Amino acid sequence: MRRCFELARKGLGLTRTNPLVGSVIVHNDRIIGEGYHHAFGGPHAEVMAIRSVADPILLPESPPCIATWNPAPTMEKPRPVRC
Repeated sequence: MRRCFELARKGLGLTRTNPLVGSVIVHNDRIIGEGYHHAFGGPHAEVMAIRSVADPILLPESPPCIATWNPAPTMEKPRPVRC
């Protein structure tokens, strides 16, 4: 957790209204990937952490998640978003 907080602080002043977030990926008690939210509108910390993993074979396969997102108040229905 301490490393997540350290990483999150790197985004201070860059993420506008988004929260400061740091993320680490641990395998066999060793950090194999890490990232933070670099800028408003950019990839989130978790995405950056996944991208930083040197050996992607270590990443577990996970089903894609689906969320709904309504970016504009004028939209009638939320649209599905893959994350």
